[in-house]
Amino acid sequence: MNLCSYVVNPATRQWGRLHYKTDHRHHLAYLAFDPAVSPHYEVLLIPCVPDKVDPAQDSMEWPPSSWVFDVFSSSTRKWLKRSFIRQGVAAGTVTDVRVDPREPKSMWRGGPRQRYSAYWRGSLYVHCRGAFVVRLSLSDGKYQVIKMPTDIAERKQDQYLGKSEKGVYLAAIIYDEHILQVYTLVESSRHVDWVLKYHVDLEPCATADVRIDTGELEGFEKTWTLNGGRREEGWGEADEEKGEGENGGMLIPENQEWDSDDDNVLNVKADYGCFYGRNVYFLGFHPYKEVVFLGLSFTGMAYHLESSKVQYLGDMRPKDYYHGHANDIHDSFPYTPCMIGELPKHASRSRRRGWSI
Repeated sequence: MNLCSYVVNPATRQWGRLHYKTDHRHHLAYLAFDPAVSPHYEVLLIPCVPDKVDPAQDSMEWPPSSWVFDVFSSSTRKWLKRSFIRQGVAAGTVTDVRVDPREPKSMWRGGPRQRYSAYWRGSLYVHCRGAFVVRLSLSDGKYQVIKMPTDIAERKQDQYLGKSEKGVYLAAIIYDEHILQVYTLVESSRHVDWVLKYHVDLEPCATADVRIDTGELEGFEKTWTLNGGRREEGWGEADEEKGEGENGGMLIPENQEWDSDDDNVLNVKADYGCFYGRNVYFLGFHPYKEVVFLGLSFTGMAYHLESSKVQYLGDMRPKDYYHGHANDIHDSFPYTPCMIGELPKHASRSRRRGWSI
């Protein structure tokens, strides 16, 4: 089946279709876009590790010294092949990289379909199979392999690459200890390394969803919630006649005076009682503050890394999303709404097969 991909702007509800000229089944698509620099974007198809077909491939370096990608540019509306030359050593051999599971490690149901990326100062950082991050410099066609921190590369835990206040960040959740670790990538002309910046105990957060449902946590009236969420009767009436409407499926403010720093602060540290055994999972980084977004079941929370303040963000379960053991959030990405761009004004509802980038 010939599947195509789409580039989507959730803020303007516009999307553009990407047509492939080559077989893309063994590639993963990543987006390089910074509206503060340019309204144009690029999409890179990153080749996957070769399947074990030819034994001679097992001892090959990975990634190769010259790595060829298919790259789409919105400025030309064309796909071109680009070669990126490696600076420094490879991550290992093809055999070494295959030890890492094909799908990202995840302790929560399903997990993301592919590893995450971050675009920062003209370079695309991609978390790759094989416990490494690759930094692709789009301006000069060079790339560098950055190994993951040793203390998390060998452990079974979720890992999330993203961008925040000071550049590229890496989050790792150690589920058996209920710990969140946050690393920053420190780069200089001679040295690139991960530095552990925050070590957070998540156990106090793990009871928040139960305590909200039972009314034990009070004092918050201003929330951000999904239009039509399951707690809508308690948190603001939704207009059923609007259906999806202008804001359908988007996070909307029920109180326009909601303060992203001070409203709905939860006192999760004070006598949180028995631990209910729920796992807190990672949703993403705030793009310009040292704040991370966490999920507990379908409850959204913001955790301020410097102050340990926790804010309740609302319910993330759509109204018609029935309760079932298979229902969960598998992928997530925070984004800054952008009202400019070159995407065609296609309808927001599409039944064509494909995936969003």
